[in-house]
Amino acid sequence: MSKETDWFTSMAHRRVTVTEIAEYLEVSRRTATNRVNDGLSADELITISRKIGISPIHALVELGKLTYEEAFDFVDGEGRLLATASAEELIAQLARENLPVTALIDLGNEGRNRIAAYEKSHDELAARRKNAPVSDGDDSMPLSAVAYSGPDEDAERNDVDDD
Repeated sequence: MSKETDWFTSMAHRRVTVTEIAEYLEVSRRTATNRVNDGLSADELITISRKIGISPIHALVELGKLTYEEAFDFVDGEGRLLATASAEELIAQLARENLPVTALIDLGNEGRNRIAAYEKSHDELAARRKNAPVSDGDDSMPLSAVAYSGPDEDAERNDVDDD
């Protein structure tokens, strides 16, 4: 076995054979054996990795085709892969990198205004749930002014049906 087949076997948690590699590369077994003995190319490592379900980047680094530094050039400053970043994180990063400072300040102010509006509406809802007046002044309505206080029509209908 070669370094590459040993590594693929280890990562796949099963034996990866030259015959299997030949199928993935769409070449004869003899050609695959020669390529494995000579050292697989980066393209071949990528193809095999994808077929086995292993990260091609991991294979390229571990098998000496890329350095860790080269691989991490595609990772953001906090060590997160761009592929795993949320839409919000990507948008924020693009804004930081592409907008002038004045536009970023405007965005920050807009965000603070949205938070303040949300907090105000949340406070009003909490006050309503406690049957407390929403406003501080005398212009609030008593609950009886906005709630229906007439007879219970469902109860009356049930009384008639029982007769």
